[in-house]
Amino acid sequence: MDVTLKASRTLINENQVVCVKTLTVKSMMKNPKLAKHIADTNWGEFVRQLKYKSEWADRMVVDINAAKNIKIAGLAGLACGATGTGTKV
Repeated sequence: MDVTLKASRTLINENQVVCVKTLTVKSMMKNPKLAKHIADTNWGEFVRQLKYKSEWADRMVVDINAAKNIKIAGLAGLACGATGTGTKV
């Protein structure tokens, strides 16, 4: 069985929600040292399979921009009095 098929099936079977990061593969392909490896990984197909399988298994695949996640975590930390320096305000 294809690694992508098996990995996507395992993730969907073992989790109610799978979170994925949006990647700018087109930009990443501009790196000549990594382009072939990036192309070989086929990230787009992997995410497509996750979404397809999640629909059948009544699971969720969430694709939220990483910057939004960082902002949410930072605001939550501020609400608890964190400053990011290890000391409270």
